[in-house]
Amino acid sequence: SVQVVGVMSPGFHFPGGANMVPGLQFALQNDVWMPLALTEEEKTRHGNLNLALLGRLKPGVTIQQAELEIRSIQSGLPLGSAGYTLNLIALHRQMSGGVRRLMLILLATVAFVLLIACANVANLLLTRATSRQREIAIRVALGAGRLRVIRQLLTESVLLSLVGGTIGFLLASWGNTLLVSLIPRDVPRIHEVGIDLRILSFGLGISFITGIVFGLVPALQISKVDLQSSLKEGARGATGGRQNRIRSLLVVSEVSLAIILLIGATLLTKSFVRLLDTQPGFDANNVLKLEVTLPTLPPSRYANQAEQVAFFQQLIDRVKTIPGVDSAGGVASLPLTGAWESTGMFIEGLPPAAEGHQPEADYNTITPDYFRVLRIPLLKGRQFTTQDSGSSLRVMIVNDVFASRHFPNEEAVGKRVRVGFENEWREIVGVVGNNKQNDLISEFRPAMFLPYTQFPIGGLNLVVRTVGEPLAMAPVIREHVRLQDGEIPVSRVGTMQQVLATSVAQQRFSMLLMGLFAGLALILALVGIYGVMAYLVTQRSHEIGIRLALGASASDVLRLILRTGLTLTFAGV
Repeated sequence: SVQVVGVMSPGFHFPGGANMVPGLQFALQNDVWMPLALTEEEKTRHGNLNLALLGRLKPGVTIQQAELEIRSIQSGLPLGSAGYTLNLIALHRQMSGGVRRLMLILLATVAFVLLIACANVANLLLTRATSRQREIAIRVALGAGRLRVIRQLLTESVLLSLVGGTIGFLLASWGNTLLVSLIPRDVPRIHEVGIDLRILSFGLGISFITGIVFGLVPALQISKVDLQSSLKEGARGATGGRQNRIRSLLVVSEVSLAIILLIGATLLTKSFVRLLDTQPGFDANNVLKLEVTLPTLPPSRYANQAEQVAFFQQLIDRVKTIPGVDSAGGVASLPLTGAWESTGMFIEGLPPAAEGHQPEADYNTITPDYFRVLRIPLLKGRQFTTQDSGSSLRVMIVNDVFASRHFPNEEAVGKRVRVGFENEWREIVGVVGNNKQNDLISEFRPAMFLPYTQFPIGGLNLVVRTVGEPLAMAPVIREHVRLQDGEIPVSRVGTMQQVLATSVAQQRFSMLLMGLFAGLALILALVGIYGVMAYLVTQRSHEIGIRLALGASASDVLRLILRTGLTLTFAGV
């Protein structure tokens, strides 16, 4: 029992655990904090403690200065003698580094769409201003100065922008829940995404600025009115070459920006498809996963490692007897969750590595049938068995990358390796196929697998291959855990297919939003081309009538109009 001595404010999240690990998909949200009180034994054990070290710098001290100081301290630590180097990194960069580039890309994408929309508005305002030349000329003839005309036109454009911004704000408020549901769970501060006064002020400010900037060119153009020609009876809106060039330039810019976004969306989609085609090295189909955690602090009976091993051996044997279960096993860290850990190691017969070049590998703890459940192929040697107990020969299984890197011209099976945090040598008894450990993007890394019977850690992720729907077996397995010990919690129930999908959630989110914005940009560009072409056709209706009267066919007129539109489009492309 522990006493509650404090309650943190709502929304507080201590920056530790999963948030400290770039790329970790299953972000942990801590609810309880307990003081770290190291025992005398832990103070003398310089391995496998795995703490995230946080520090606040004194005013005026840079990270570089602090790093120089900690390097001088390092020489007196066991880490220094083992060839490790301490590095400092800004906490903000550590927590947001994985999504910073994504956010910048989305910001640029939104800016492109905004520019295309503004170009459309500028085009429409130019067209509208041209049709109002006679009205403007009358205003000027009645005494309105050029500044007065510009002010009136800018007022109209700003009003339009503000109305559009207000409608956009309402749509954003409505669609915010949908957007947040699409954002991957490992994006930092996702719970803070929402519409507030700052967003409202920013949106209205952008609307006001775009109304001024993109309404200024039409206002300046129309304010240069020629009273004599504009006031003639039956005068039509001017089709000056300068205004046509401006309109054409805006259309070309729209198409260019839309093409950029379409290319980006296509590349993202292609990358995502290739990512999905990447073989993770295991079969995720029909595999249920759930986390079973044992209380390992005294006076719990599971403080004894033998009891931990016995519990999971008995539980896995019970699960295997359930109808519909093909095989069952356990693993400390599931693949593709970013929760794997690495450690230094020593290979028997090789001289100690130079400082800073000590070989390291990822390590994991598994039960005998883990590879069978995920169908990871055994390439050489044997798998773990129940005879690999705590009192028998220390053993390990390595993956193919480990074997080929450290034993390129000899047999890995039979060689001995000492894990950095252990004092005993372990014999390699098997080599298995490579599987993706942290994510699908990274290359295969050297990995060591230790038997749970020789390295119990208190909790395991059960992986169960089922004949039918995996989630349908979850209640039955929960009941078996309850029957064995009703106080043991079962959490994080899901499927390995869900783990696989979560590992590419950020890439899927990027592709989805980029494709959405690219499609929107394309529609806006098409609307812009249509608007300009419709206006030009209207302005040239008299000319078209003369051409038809002189014998031109409808197809000739169609080619004439299409040539103009295609010229603008291909220029943009």
